[in-house]
Amino acid sequence: MSLDPRVTRSLRRPAEAVAFRNAGPALAGGDAWLLLAVTRPSTQGRPTDYCGSGTETTLYLLRWSLRRRQLNQADELLVQSCLQSLVLQSDAADEQTALVYALQRPGPVVFAWQAHPLQGDKSRQLSIREGKMVLEPVAVQREVRP
Repeated sequence: MSLDPRVTRSLRRPAEAVAFRNAGPALAGGDAWLLLAVTRPSTQGRPTDYCGSGTETTLYLLRWSLRRRQLNQADELLVQSCLQSLVLQSDAADEQTALVYALQRPGPVVFAWQAHPLQGDKSRQLSIREGKMVLEPVAVQREVRP
């Protein structure tokens, strides 16, 4: 198996939490999209600095090539950050638990932020378009009445 050097670098640094998810139906040739969420301390080795006990969570979009037995990074998205004031909305005790829950529940991946400079406090659904992660408004399902 061959790993993209960016994937290797992402996994080499110490992490507090890691979560995986299959990101959709198989692609041509048996290739597949995978999501990898990695949570790390905001300030490595400087616990008294700003965000000394905070975390940064990055979501990586990986493409697994079955034929070549190769894992490549296609995209990355910062979803939670003490340093950049990105706060996931959650009933859970912390953002890590919220992220793992978002990735593990069935159905589309949906994020909601308490604060986000671009998304505000709106919920967004994660979609994959041409090998890139895109945050879109959550589709509202309408009740069908007979």
